Amino acid sequence: IFEPYEADFDSFNALVLRPAREAFKAAREKYLRPYPGVRETLDALRARGLRVVGLTDAPRNAAELRLKHLRLDGHFDALYTLPAYPLPENVDPEIRRKEEAGQYRSRTTVVELPHAAEKPSPDGLARILADFGLSGAEVLYVGDNVKKDMPVAQACGATGVWAEYGTYVSAEYRERLAVISAKSVTRRHVAEETGVRWPLAISSFVQVLGLVDGGARAPRARPAAGRTRGRGAAARAPRTGRR
Repeated sequence: IFEPYEADFDSFNALVLRPAREAFKAAREKYLRPYPGVRETLDALRARGLRVVGLTDAPRNAAELRLKHLRLDGHFDALYTLPAYPLPENVDPEIRRKEEAGQYRSRTTVVELPHAAEKPSPDGLARILADFGLSGAEVLYVGDNVKKDMPVAQACGATGVWAEYGTYVSAEYRERLAVISAKSVTRRHVAEETGVRWPLAISSFVQVLGLVDGGARAPRARPAAGRTRGRGAAARAPRTGRR
């Protein structure tokens, strides 16, 4: 993107990049919100003495910023991400200054995983289990992507919980994504419509508390007559201490 404009990058930055960044920031501040009850539920889980750990396919930079924007920083014991992306050589000097000053970093402990740990690889969850000294049977794994998240839970012996509320995407939104997002990116981060469902499902993150207290275990996935719509989810919350 930058190479054709290297001779006059300052003009390109002022006329194209900065307005685009500001428009994105304005939209994010207006629309980006946690699902209802997420903060309260995370706090309730930790009040029970349980560990709350996030596992995401986002690069570290983006994942940490998302925690800060959603005001979820400090609600997790740790966050496991893919490697951070490097800042472009011609990035706005103010962004580089803030990055070097640590202004984009979260208060949450962050662990960068290798790219090979991208889901549905179970390597990320396996690393969490090893780091926290847990067995899969002690973990409740919540995710909204049946094809990427649930195989991770199965492979590690954890209880997989399908966050079905994270799959509700309007046709209009999908059409917009098809226009502005590369197919390869959409395919990686937005769950395709699928007939596969997961028996243990929740319609609100608040229901995780009931599962923790009730000790539900998930059977195997099964095909369903209907179809579902999916997209990349919010936090994953392994837990310890209760069945």
